[in-house]
Amino acid sequence: MRPDNSTKIKIRKIALKLFKERGFDNVTIHDICEESGISKHTFYYYFASKEGLLKTVMTLPEELSSDEAAKIMMIDSPYEQYCEILKKRVRHFESCGKDIVKKILVARLTVSFDEQKEREDFNEERPFLEMQMGFIKKAQERGEIENGGDPKDLMHAAFCVLIGISQVWATHPGTKFNLEVEYFRILDTVMMKKVGKE
Repeated sequence: MRPDNSTKIKIRKIALKLFKERGFDNVTIHDICEESGISKHTFYYYFASKEGLLKTVMTLPEELSSDEAAKIMMIDSPYEQYCEILKKRVRHFESCGKDIVKKILVARLTVSFDEQKEREDFNEERPFLEMQMGFIKKAQERGEIENGGDPKDLMHAAFCVLIGISQVWATHPGTKFNLEVEYFRILDTVMMKKVGKE
C-alpha cells in the first residue's frame, strides 16, 4: 500500500516556509512537526532527517496545476514544452533564495544515500519524468534539438546542469547573475538546440 503523498508534500511545504522565515539552522524537526500538526514518527516515516527533507525540495517538483498543464500542452514545440516545465523548477529555486539553495546543494552532497527512499522518490516522480522524456523524444524527432542521446540521459544531464548552475548562482557575490537565463543558455548547448528554432 502506497503512503499518502499529500502528507509528504504538506510537510515539505511547511518546512520550506519555516526555512525561509527563520533560516535552515534555526528550524528543528520539532518545529516542523508542530507547524505541520504531525508526530515525529510521521516525519521520520517520510524523511530520514531534516537534511533529507531539504534534498527532496530539489528533486521532487510540485505538481503542475491543471491551468499550467493546459498552457504547456498548447505550446506547439515539444522542446519549449519541456523548457516550460524546467522554468517552474528554476523559478522555484529562485523563490527559495540563495541561502536555502546552498543548503539544498550541501544536503545533496552529504546526506547518506538511502536506496529505498531514493526509489520511492523516483516512483513518486515517475509520471512527471516520463512526460519530460516524451517531450525530449518528440523534440529530437522534429529536429528541434540535434543531440540524439537517450532522452533519459538528456533529462539527467539537464538536471546536472541545473545543479551546477544553481551552485554558481547561489554562491555568486553579484546580483546580476540571472539563473534562468544562464541555465537555458547552457541547456540549449547541451541539447544542441537547432539554431533558428524557437
